Amino acid sequence: MKIKDMMAMSLKNLLKRKVRTCLTVAGVLIGTCAIVVMLSIGLGLTEGMNQSLQQMGDITMIQIYNYNQSAEGTKLDDAAIESIRSLEHVTAVTPIYDLPWGACAISSGKYRYDGMVYGLDLTALEKMGYTLDDGAFPDESQVGNTILFSRESLYSFYNTKKKSNNRVNQYPDANGNIPDPYVDPLSDKLEVQVLTNEGELYGRPIRLQSTALLTSDYSRNPPTSYSAFIDISLAKELTEQYNKANKVRTDPQNKGLNYSQAVIKAESVEYVQELETAIHDMGFTDTYSMENVRGPVEEMMNMIQLVLGGIGAVSLIVAALGIINTMIMSIYERTREIGVMKVLGCVVGNIRVMFLMEAGMIGLMGGLVGLVISYAASAVINYFASSGDGNVLGGMLGMMSTGTPISVIPPWLAAGSVVFAVGVGVLSGILPANRAVKISALTAIKQE
Repeated sequence: MKIKDMMAMSLKNLLKRKVRTCLTVAGVLIGTCAIVVMLSIGLGLTEGMNQSLQQMGDITMIQIYNYNQSAEGTKLDDAAIESIRSLEHVTAVTPIYDLPWGACAISSGKYRYDGMVYGLDLTALEKMGYTLDDGAFPDESQVGNTILFSRESLYSFYNTKKKSNNRVNQYPDANGNIPDPYVDPLSDKLEVQVLTNEGELYGRPIRLQSTALLTSDYSRNPPTSYSAFIDISLAKELTEQYNKANKVRTDPQNKGLNYSQAVIKAESVEYVQELETAIHDMGFTDTYSMENVRGPVEEMMNMIQLVLGGIGAVSLIVAALGIINTMIMSIYERTREIGVMKVLGCVVGNIRVMFLMEAGMIGLMGGLVGLVISYAASAVINYFASSGDGNVLGGMLGMMSTGTPISVIPPWLAAGSVVFAVGVGVLSGILPANRAVKISALTAIKQE
């Protein structure tokens, strides 16, 4: 017997008993819908958790702190940075060098900047996730004399010719307009010069350029708000001049900068824990990443998904029992038909396959209809969860702040639910199918 003939017979037998078939399919679709909706809520909670953590900071970032340096401790110097950069799954890495407050003067004519200045790898900023309000990131040929500000940090410029009322406040006036800062780094001339401990300018000024305005972002390390960024190479040059101007003795064996911090960006969140472990093995134990928060929360979310999926699975188990009952009833009603098929020479295996096909079709129909209903239920859940800040469901699940849907049905869940429903149907049909092939042909023909 050909496959298409067996499929046609299976479908015909199901349609003969429409009410029983519909009730059995209903059990499967309820089970499928329960599993999909429950798991989709768990996935939505997980996605919402990741979005919430993303608002707190980049979850692919690892920060190394090296403030408590000791003579015998591992140095966070250029060699260590290169070792970290060579690790697998590292997208970018930059050291962070805090220039001493008042070590240099960044000026534009009579205006001087008195905010924080950080030295870091300017070529890594884009990969690190920093964004721009204007301009473009500097390339390798420009970084040596480039300085980058955010719009907020420009309000740290003050007028050196005035002793009072010498700043522009970043507050709207009576008409709601925010005044422009004194300096526009994209068009005005900028220079930096080292200061002595007495506040006197030392050495020749270094001409600076600014290629972009950074977007204000407090969640970054270092933050762009009220800060200026220069390249590590320029930070080293200024530090050497500062030490010379103030007669600061340095250890000749300790060449280069020993950084207080470094930031590493992983390819994805899956590699954060692996990289953090590798960094600990290098001797840098004082690290921080959002994985410290995300890991335990993700375990809790996985447990929630397991519980929700288990609740839905109970419905599908009940549906499996319904399929078994339906198929066994069908065998009792079709005993004579089975006997005739055997007498006519039908292969026993074909009889088994035919009954398994019927059970699989029940699972397929229930899975498809259940998936459609799941999408509808998911849309309803998301609609009510997002309709109003005071909505009880949205407030309980905590998704309102991120805008993440509470119920998320990815393609793999949709396809997997249908395959699972078919699998449950086929497995449920094994016992009835085996029972059918064991029926004696002679006994079956004699039965009225």
